[in-house]
Amino acid sequence: MRVCLVSSIHPWINPRAVKEADWLVAHGYEVHLVTKRVHAWSDRPDESLLASKRWHATRVNLLRDDPEGRRRWLATALRAELAIRAFEWTGNRRLAEAGYYRGFAEVLDAAVQTCADLYIAHTQGALPIAAQAAARHGVPFAFDCEDLLAEEAADGLQRPRQRRAILEIERTYLPLASYVTATSQAMAAYLESHYALTKLFVVRNVFPLADLNGVPAPRQRASKATVELVWISAAIGAGRGLADAVRALAMLPDHVRLTLFGRMLPAYEEEFWSLVRELELGNRVSIQPVLDHAAIMPTLARFDAGLTLDLNNCLNRSLTIANKVYHYLQAGLALIATDTPGHHEALRRAPGAGVIVAAGDVQGLASALRNYVDHADDLLNAKEAAWCAGQTHDNWDRESDIFRSALETIAL
Repeated sequence: MRVCLVSSIHPWINPRAVKEADWLVAHGYEVHLVTKRVHAWSDRPDESLLASKRWHATRVNLLRDDPEGRRRWLATALRAELAIRAFEWTGNRRLAEAGYYRGFAEVLDAAVQTCADLYIAHTQGALPIAAQAAARHGVPFAFDCEDLLAEEAADGLQRPRQRRAILEIERTYLPLASYVTATSQAMAAYLESHYALTKLFVVRNVFPLADLNGVPAPRQRASKATVELVWISAAIGAGRGLADAVRALAMLPDHVRLTLFGRMLPAYEEEFWSLVRELELGNRVSIQPVLDHAAIMPTLARFDAGLTLDLNNCLNRSLTIANKVYHYLQAGLALIATDTPGHHEALRRAPGAGVIVAAGDVQGLASALRNYVDHADDLLNAKEAAWCAGQTHDNWDRESDIFRSALETIAL
């Protein structure tokens, strides 16, 4: 059986698609991923990831600074801008699709050429592509809803035209999907209430146990004189609670340090470092580059507590449970999380593995961290609880059974 996954982002920042592709290949499916290249700095991690895979990927070149992709980049950018403006005037669904997903026609062509028995869309922009490619071949399609992009500050909420386009796409295609997967019960409840979906499955952002090969359990790790805090994401930018983390760090002893892994967004760099300089924390705050997939768990295991501090002012980030949450838990870190429905859901499944703090409450964050700093046994117990949850149920080895169940609803 042949499965085509369709995305709108680089594979290295789409671990849900990668995990699905790996699982499908391991269970005898022929798998092809279709997406696009939009950031040159993503090529190295993409190529590192894809080199070890047994499935194939087509990445349509839309790179602005690449000789091959430059003309296509300009043409697709102009088409998308004209389409989204025309959609605003007409409400035409086809214009919404072409306006929201730059390179729609090119990626659709690549998906159609990838003849498959099932198409699975990842991200809302890819949903019409998977649906239309599936219709061309007379086969079903499904959708993995990792984010509610119409309710995301970085996408729909600050761009009204895009938000309307996303909602039009969801209204049209979600009820037609053979099944839909979501990242949390909270997100699933949202989708069910808005679109009356019946084949809806929760597949959490967990990772294979093999990613932890060679990583010792918390009680077996070497002791150290410092307490190490960590935050990880593809991009480091505003609106993620990082200023709160820095201010809380200033209230803690000197042996507590903070490391951020990710690509610093230029628009946020001066604001972030100005705050670090103002609080005289330069020797206690570190920025490190994005980690290769294979290095994530071993690297995180060197830390003590993982931070996920999104403000509760964006419905998407409130309802989802981000990759970083399960990276921390599975690596055996105490979880320090803001009071979103997604974070509450994650910690209910891992009791004792961390604490919830009010979003934007720097004093509360500092107090929660100080408890772990001052009480080493509490910190170690939280790390062990996180590790135990990851080893027993919060892992892809178990969660992939739900993905299997979703596939079994389709007669392939």
